[in-house]
Amino acid sequence: MTGRQESKLGMYNAVSTYCAEFAATTATVPAFQIAVTEFDNAVTQLRVAVQAEIDAITGVTEGKANLKTELSEAAATLASSVYAYAVAVNNAELKQKVKYPSYTLRVMRDETFSAVCRNIHNAAFENLANLGAYGITDPLLTAFLAQVATYEAAVPEPRRAVSKRSTHKLAIEHHMKQADKILRERMDKIINQFKAANLNFYNNYKINRVIIDPGASSTQLLGTVKQAGTDIIISNATVLIVEKSLTAVSNILGAYVLACPDPGDYTVKVTAGGYEEKTIVPVKITLGKTTKLDIELTLLPR
Repeated sequence: MTGRQESKLGMYNAVSTYCAEFAATTATVPAFQIAVTEFDNAVTQLRVAVQAEIDAITGVTEGKANLKTELSEAAATLASSVYAYAVAVNNAELKQKVKYPSYTLRVMRDETFSAVCRNIHNAAFENLANLGAYGITDPLLTAFLAQVATYEAAVPEPRRAVSKRSTHKLAIEHHMKQADKILRERMDKIINQFKAANLNFYNNYKINRVIIDPGASSTQLLGTVKQAGTDIIISNATVLIVEKSLTAVSNILGAYVLACPDPGDYTVKVTAGGYEEKTIVPVKITLGKTTKLDIELTLLPR
């Protein structure tokens, strides 16, 4: 999704959530309620398309990241054993070849990382006859080399996945056009009927209907959503300012931006599929300032 599309989706979510909260009010004008139902259906299909676009690359990216983490640990373990042997026999050259802790390996570029892992394997293989006491065997090196090959095969997958996203992008554009048409040509017209009977509902609908450009508002809440105790990002999480019925959805990087028209102390509710709902209170939003709120969600028990 583009930044503009993410901002529009935030507006759609805000309108949908607000109308659902005041379903009894929307029911007083049947034509408006029918339009809201059709709008919700369009937004639901949009969310599915957005998630499909995210999954097209996120799942592959996370899979590659997991492989790199596992390979980093295996390479570091192998390297440390060879390093210990090099110290014992006073082999300075061998020490330098395998001096790679896991945290250094994890941040290497793909091509460099793969080459270093193979160099660690080669250093161990060249000294295999002397490494039995260090727990290094030929089967272990064979398994390690297979792990390297598996990672190398996964490296180009995220780039390939990008080409698969075009179909989902078209679906996103289609569902957005549907949602926009319902909003502009029906809901935005019928809402005027509430002006006399329920001015507060009318005004708040108008507030939620505004597309807020994150870069244009300085009174805002922003941060990232991650899995508790890890660096795993959570995309498509809904961040809701309860008192204002304003929502934002975390993007593919787990980031969200939620502009709020009025400063104050608010209740923030965060939900995401597969995670426990979280409520944070109070969250103080200051006029003209950005409030940073990083959020961690706990996985639901399986």
